[in-house]
Amino acid sequence: MGRWITILLWLIWLTATLLASSEAQAVRMPRGSFLIQPASSAAQLAKQVRTNPVVARRYARHFQVPAPEFAHYAQHQLGLRRLPRGGVFRVFFIRADGSIGSRVRYLPRGTLVFLHVRSGRPVLLGTCGNPLTSALPGYVPPRRVTIVPPVSPSVTPPREPSLPEPAVQTSLLELPDPPQPPPLESFDLSVWQAESLAAPGEPVLEPLTARRKAFRLLPLLLVAGLGFSQGGEASVNPPAPVPEPASVMTLLAGMALLAVVNRRHREH
Repeated sequence: MGRWITILLWLIWLTATLLASSEAQAVRMPRGSFLIQPASSAAQLAKQVRTNPVVARRYARHFQVPAPEFAHYAQHQLGLRRLPRGGVFRVFFIRADGSIGSRVRYLPRGTLVFLHVRSGRPVLLGTCGNPLTSALPGYVPPRRVTIVPPVSPSVTPPREPSLPEPAVQTSLLELPDPPQPPPLESFDLSVWQAESLAAPGEPVLEPLTARRKAFRLLPLLLVAGLGFSQGGEASVNPPAPVPEPASVMTLLAGMALLAVVNRRHREH
């Protein structure tokens, strides 16, 4: 019994797998589609952009918007609707080489498109996700705040406070004016004659005759002095004369005086 149940479960799983694969093969995306798989809602569109890098690069390159921001925009501002009226639109598609091309197409009324909910403008085709415009209506780029790292202030070493210099008040000294010189008085000078002065006469030299006589008496006085110095009494037989010290000094003084007098006499 249990064996048959197991075989039945295997058959059910195989049938479901074959049906899913056949359905996937039956639904093929149009050539040049932006999407790889069909999206039946804005949430599925945003999920495919977030999970598939190929789809994300296509939308980011076309709208010039980062892929995460486009996924957020598609999920919150787009909705799958039918065109209220037909019109001509420029439809963008992917070429065989991977570049983006465009062509003009007429879309009839009732075509499935992703509309901007607030403005009602069509943005993407509902079947393939190809853009119908190059600008996203109602898209506001987020503000990017640039964080500047704090700059540590440079620490300067403390400086000794400089003492203020005392203010010196300079004042100009007022000097008194120099005294005015007294006016010069004019003198009347009269011409006068100086008396002639007689030139002083030459000094008259006294004759040296009297002085010579005195000089001649000087030796006699010296001899007399010598005689008196030997005593007052005369002897019959005098002994040999012995000069005394006083006599010798007197004689020498007289000779010196005589020499001085003679020298002066010669000079004159």
